[in-house]
Amino acid sequence: MRHDNNSDKGSLLSSTLLKWWNSIINWWRSFDPNAMKSHDSLLKNYMKPVGLTTWKQLRDHVKISRSTLHYLRTGQADHLPIHTLKAIAQHLNTDWTKLLQDFSNITFPNLGEQYYQECQRLQEQLDTQAIQLTRQTQEQTFQKITPLLVQYPTLQQVVQQKRPDLPATTVLNLLKSLENLLQDWGIEPIGTPWQNVTFDPELHQPDTEDIYPGEAVYIRFIGYRSPTQILVRAKVSRTLPEL
Repeated sequence: MRHDNNSDKGSLLSSTLLKWWNSIINWWRSFDPNAMKSHDSLLKNYMKPVGLTTWKQLRDHVKISRSTLHYLRTGQADHLPIHTLKAIAQHLNTDWTKLLQDFSNITFPNLGEQYYQECQRLQEQLDTQAIQLTRQTQEQTFQKITPLLVQYPTLQQVVQQKRPDLPATTVLNLLKSLENLLQDWGIEPIGTPWQNVTFDPELHQPDTEDIYPGEAVYIRFIGYRSPTQILVRAKVSRTLPEL
């Protein structure tokens, strides 16, 4: 009886080892690149339009591992992280949600298109908010430095033409960065100091009420405008100041 029990135990152990070995063989064969997988034909349909014909080309082109490719070929894309699915979808010219539906058991009708449209809407909203915030910041900053910006060009004109020996020359050189800032913001000056122009009430602020459109005037302090609006009008007069 004892001999029979040992024999039964030996048979059971051999059977268990055989099953274990067969499972390892089957698992290994599942990664055989030459073996046909359930979703190969579908994946080939995605690869063909982008000029990919072999699994190696797909792995090299998208830069994915053998195991990632295996999950696609066997319809287990739900095992992959979203960022990997997005990278694959981008190279295959499709949406990652559609890729997930085609290569897994996950289904969510119309979610792909809705998701895409929602992402587009949110992206456009963020872009608009960023532009509005930038403009708001520029306008607030401009308002704070407007007195300096208005008077600086005239002071520069005085120093350069009448009193180049003034210590203000050094200060003017430092203020040069203001011009660069305005250029970056797309803000342009209206006129130049002491420039003779035709009075335009939309662009110029007269120093007296009896100056009329079309009349010849001189710009004492320049103005500024952005691509969409007049920020500050140039201050004009019939005569130039005496220095």
